Parts: sequence; C-alpha cells; structure tokens
Amino acid sequence: MTVEPGFTGQAFISGTLEKISVLSELLKRRNLKVDIQVDGNISVETGKACIARGASILVAGTSSIFTGKPDLYTTCLEFKRHIGQTG
Repeated sequence: MTVEPGFTGQAFISGTLEKISVLSELLKRRNLKVDIQVDGNISVETGKACIARGASILVAGTSSIFTGKPDLYTTCLEFKRHIGQTG
C-alpha cells in the first residue's frame, strides 16, 4: 500500500518507493519471478515511479482511471500510454 488503507484521496507515501526497490532487488537476487503490486493514489506520475523501481501491477482507481469520464476503456488506454505500458 502506498497510502494508509481506508479512504480515497490520500497522499502517496513516497517512502514506499524505496521499499519497492528493496523488494525488487531481493527477488532478483533470489531469482524469484514474483509480481510486485502497488495500490494507493496511483497516478501517471506515481505509477511511472513505481514501475521504475520494480512494480509490475498497478491498482488503478480514482487517481488514474475512475475520473468521471464516460469512456472507461479510452481512459484506461490513455493511462497505460502515459505510463509507458501497452496492450
């Protein structure tokens, strides 16, 4: 979790980025193929930062895809494009 669990709209806890890096390095050293999932205020900026440090699954919510725009499919595609992911 990159926020305190409980309610939407919280600030991203930047210290979790170091935890993602440490976990990613530990998994590499042990040759383990494990996805790292992050959840909590995942925007384009925080999503990019998490991916750069080793996260492979982002839990998208009101900070990224549930923005009130009517076309969720297009919003998801735009989010993926902005964070450098495709497919």
